[in-house]
Amino acid sequence: MHEVLGSERDINLTKASRYLRQYLHQVLSWFSCSSHASSAEKAWEKLSQAAVHGAVYDSRERLPHPKCLKDTRTTLLKHIYGFLDNPEKSQLVWLHGTAGVGKSAVAFTVAERMRGLKASEVTKVEKRLAGTFFFSRTNTNRCTTGYLFATLAYQLASNFSCVRSDVSKAIIEKPAVLESNSSVREQMEVLFLRPLRKLCQRQQGCPPLSFVIDALDECTSKAELVELITLLGQALREPDLPKLHILLTSRLEAHVRRAMEDEEVHQLVCEIPVKTSGDGVPDIISLDGADVDNDIYVFFNHSFASLRDHHRDFPQPTRDQLVKLATRAGRRFIVASTMMKFIDDGHNDPRGRLQIMLDLTSQLLPGTEVYRLYDRILSTCADPNRAYMHLSVVATLADPLPASQISKLLGPGEGNDVETTLVQLRSIMDIPTDSSLPVNIYHSSVRDYVSNPSNCSLPNLQPIAPHSILAYSSLRLMIEEIPASTALLDGLVELKRHSEVIPSEDPQNLRESLKFIVQPLEPLQVLSDLLWVRGDHAPVLRCWLETRDGRAWLQTEDGFDWLQTEVEADHDLDGNGENWLWPNGDGIDWLQTQSGRDWLQTHAARAWLRTLDGEDWLQTENVRDWLQTQSGRDWLQTQAARDWLQTRGGEDWLQTESGKDWLQTPHAEAWPFMGVWVTIVEFWSTLEAVSQYPIVPDFPCLPALQVIQHLKSLPDFLTFPVFLALRHPNNSTLVSSQDHLPDMEIIRAMKTFVNCANDVRERSQSASHALKYACHNWAIHLARVPRPWDARLYHVFDFFWNHNLLCWLEMHWCSKGLRACLAILYEGEKLAGDINDFVIARGRYFTHILSFQFPDERRKCSTSKCIK
Repeated sequence: MHEVLGSERDINLTKASRYLRQYLHQVLSWFSCSSHASSAEKAWEKLSQAAVHGAVYDSRERLPHPKCLKDTRTTLLKHIYGFLDNPEKSQLVWLHGTAGVGKSAVAFTVAERMRGLKASEVTKVEKRLAGTFFFSRTNTNRCTTGYLFATLAYQLASNFSCVRSDVSKAIIEKPAVLESNSSVREQMEVLFLRPLRKLCQRQQGCPPLSFVIDALDECTSKAELVELITLLGQALREPDLPKLHILLTSRLEAHVRRAMEDEEVHQLVCEIPVKTSGDGVPDIISLDGADVDNDIYVFFNHSFASLRDHHRDFPQPTRDQLVKLATRAGRRFIVASTMMKFIDDGHNDPRGRLQIMLDLTSQLLPGTEVYRLYDRILSTCADPNRAYMHLSVVATLADPLPASQISKLLGPGEGNDVETTLVQLRSIMDIPTDSSLPVNIYHSSVRDYVSNPSNCSLPNLQPIAPHSILAYSSLRLMIEEIPASTALLDGLVELKRHSEVIPSEDPQNLRESLKFIVQPLEPLQVLSDLLWVRGDHAPVLRCWLETRDGRAWLQTEDGFDWLQTEVEADHDLDGNGENWLWPNGDGIDWLQTQSGRDWLQTHAARAWLRTLDGEDWLQTENVRDWLQTQSGRDWLQTQAARDWLQTRGGEDWLQTESGKDWLQTPHAEAWPFMGVWVTIVEFWSTLEAVSQYPIVPDFPCLPALQVIQHLKSLPDFLTFPVFLALRHPNNSTLVSSQDHLPDMEIIRAMKTFVNCANDVRERSQSASHALKYACHNWAIHLARVPRPWDARLYHVFDFFWNHNLLCWLEMHWCSKGLRACLAILYEGEKLAGDINDFVIARGRYFTHILSFQFPDERRKCSTSKCIK
């Protein structure tokens, strides 16, 4: 080896340095970590976490599932199945009707049938039901399109294992696609269309696949929904997808109708009710048609037969009574279903309750039958007004909660007797026997009922604003239960103070430096290594290079550049070649060991060591064309190729179409730096959100906003470990050589910050469901409170904003992430700006209120501090 090196001394110094760099690259590749958790498995786990499992048609969250009884809706179901079996072209089957006519029951029944049909004749596992999503306005993850395609992709890949790896690799390539605020178009392309294209060839000649998306009108954003329908129409026009049909259900709302009538979408839509002719299909198939009366009669007959199984002395209603009940239902299955739940509630005499239902007037306007039924049910409660208030709160919750947690959220007063009151409403809401499970309204018509006090005809009704109640309760609970703390702010200030002498790194250079980090990511280890890399001395070179991060860093572009600089500096200064890379250095010593000698005998080592032009060739533009050939693809499977992928040229290639295609192959999965790359992409996405977050000038002194300001002003190399500390629940330890590392003040400050983050995370995880709900949804309810706000709500918001916002930020950051906090803070700033003048004008009144609402806090702070 000495002879080999010596024979090259007469070549150009640049050539020598390049050779040595490549030589070391091969040597150190032997050290690279051999055991890494599968990046594909991690991506699959992230998809599982992003998917909304409660939106799946048979989710336990949606129990009891609405379902068409046997021998009901036969004509309608037969018509839908005819559309779903059409092998000629892909279609959007749109089922629409008024509230309570049974659209969700039809959707569940169709999904259940498709789930029982095989996707092909040669499979026993894969089913024709490719995915489902049941929207719900009362659930924050099911009232938006942001989670739709992640949920469909998870089900599709679970059903077709052959596309699971493709889905995982797509997520590895673009991890931000799982964020709910990502582009829906990109989500559809990455999570929906790509895996379906993989199935196109495989599904030729097979029955069409089916997706079921229920209750489109439950999506709270009309713009989101219109975009979704447009994108689905565009998707089904693609020629390289397998034949598939998407069943959509909704109320007949104007924005849905306009989206369905769009020129690109309309020709794909099979509408129900729809006029048809021929083939024995009725002229009109309608959810509101006269044939529904007979189906509802069948439903009542079946339900009373079931009731007699546990009430032997209950007389079967006469045919006239059943017909009368069916007439009272007004062709609305939700009315019929609620009637039966009221009659057979398990706690009252069904005979008396049957008579109450028979006494309902039949002179009702179409569509209002269910409202009068709800009136009648409320009138049987011990306190109808209180029952109406609690029903309104349950129907308005952004996410369902158990009854005990609703009581805790509402607090003294409104929260009294919640469980006792709700149990009287069991016919219109699901009250689980397990008290830890959330209560849910049975149907969206309940939410319609309480959304406007005029819908309720109860005498002496006291109108309420449920969003006002929930906003006030959320703020009050956070003020009382989140411990006052400034630990994160203090930690950031300390980090900033110790790092002022260290210049902020250029983001692109930092991106290169961060590549040496390998999972699992530990904030203190990351910080230690970054600080060492930026030092001018290397007293612990041999020790650090034996660590996982040291070996990995030396394979990056920055690591090679640093080593090359050291070589050239030593060569120019003393010419003696005494360097770790040169003879008598540590690198050559290693080559004298058995491990080094064994490595030199490998084919890859001998082949690469014989060439001096490999690096030159890899830097040419022709390499990209060559990589698309079979020989190029074969070369990408070698260790040398993986080494090259750590260079700047390799990273540039990964951004090309051919590079992206390669990332979806099994060979890319084994690339040890894949997990690191994903993490850095996520970090840069968060950093971008922070940089774009607008801080309102009127509130620069708020501690919570100071946290964001300090985070923005930290050097980039400190921002990354801060990101890791709040993203991963690690208990990091310093490297063994910590006493020799530079900037130990920063190390100690970072250690304090990590401990603080772990403490806050522990508090976040142990918080009650009610407190977690309040932290996540206070801004949602505030934004929907009718104006003008009442004085009590103005005060509690002002107090929370000025004194508890930092505590909220610390807790919510650790549970939901910084990007979620920024979105809520942005809404809060707008609200704070709107009410600022009002709060100042009412300062004296708030001081008076403060003495009653928060006497302890009034003693702690003066009026000048508590009131703006």
